[in-house]
Amino acid sequence: MRALEDFVEYLVLGSIALLSLLFATYVVSPQGIFVLLEWVRETPASFGAIVPLMFFLGLVFHHISYAINRPFLHRRLLRSLAKRYENLPRLSNSVRGEIEDHWATYSESEKLEVRVGDALEWSRFYLFQHGSDELKKQNLRVFYMYRVSYGSFFPLLLFIVTGVAGLFIPARDKYLCVFVLIAAIILLIGAYIAARNTLKILWRYLAYSTEVLVQERQDKTETDKRAKH
Repeated sequence: MRALEDFVEYLVLGSIALLSLLFATYVVSPQGIFVLLEWVRETPASFGAIVPLMFFLGLVFHHISYAINRPFLHRRLLRSLAKRYENLPRLSNSVRGEIEDHWATYSESEKLEVRVGDALEWSRFYLFQHGSDELKKQNLRVFYMYRVSYGSFFPLLLFIVTGVAGLFIPARDKYLCVFVLIAAIILLIGAYIAARNTLKILWRYLAYSTEVLVQERQDKTETDKRAKH
């Protein structure tokens, strides 16, 4: 990970999270919004806390979204596509032992999706260690697109839940609740599709790039051996 990219990601997600919390506050207690706005108006120093607050909310909401994403998208998609990458664990295992500072050991699970998932995760770090600068940039670009896509799951779900609740609570702006509810549903569907498609692209990119790098590594080893003889 890179600090700047992480900061921007959590800031973007934090802004969405803050809006969802403000809307939830309106649905639960409209007076709370006015009290909050009045306090902010009377306390100019509070503006300095907005960015740290959004960063914190982005961090928290991202991890909650991650917990939602893993069983409902990531694992299901991996299970359906694992057969396509069944050779990747063998390929990664053939060179993994040569990387002294690698972050984890090789998974010995008999489940194909577990071994493939482990190999794909390893491939991302392998590209970051041994790939060109362009490969690293492409890897990070697609990876962060995926993270931002699924990172919006929880705040959008919060919009939907509070939007539905607002329809049944008296003295709430029903038009506002309907608008927020419809918009959040559309955005959540879009975020799910984006996360799914981006994840498929990421896996395909990782598998192909790793295969190329490993082949180049093996060719270089063979060339060095012939040169010595």
